Amino acid sequence: MLTATLIAVVSSILAVRIAVLALGVARQSVQSADNAHERDVRLQARSALADVRGSFQKLSADCELNLEKWRQHERSKGITFGGNPFEPTKEEQETGALRSHGARMARSIDERFQSIEQMNLDDLESGIPEIRQTAASIDALARRLREPKDSTTNGWR
Repeated sequence: MLTATLIAVVSSILAVRIAVLALGVARQSVQSADNAHERDVRLQARSALADVRGSFQKLSADCELNLEKWRQHERSKGITFGGNPFEPTKEEQETGALRSHGARMARSIDERFQSIEQMNLDDLESGIPEIRQTAASIDALARRLREPKDSTTNGWR
């Protein structure tokens, strides 16, 4: 009977030891999952910020291309009298305003999310949709650019 009691005590001690080891493994698994989630959120935020920057670069390039089309359009019309050649045209003003608006949006997001690695994870996670929306808004600005109408006649016919 003493042997049976001794075996029961040793078995209980082993069971407790195994439970403690299992609990340690479970804690490590939870910590690994938390770390993976944090890395994923920070990666998503960096990717969304890259999208904002890419959208703004595309907007800038589209604005330059659009301005060049307007300049060509104006040159194709010939000499115009009465306007100040040093004042920006209405189209240049509109295009500049769109670019400036996009720049402000991109700069605002950049400033708010410049320290992704130090940001609180909950704040960062809730900010990702806003970052993505900003990229979409900048893309929408590019679609608002007005191009000149094709004019095969320049008023001389």
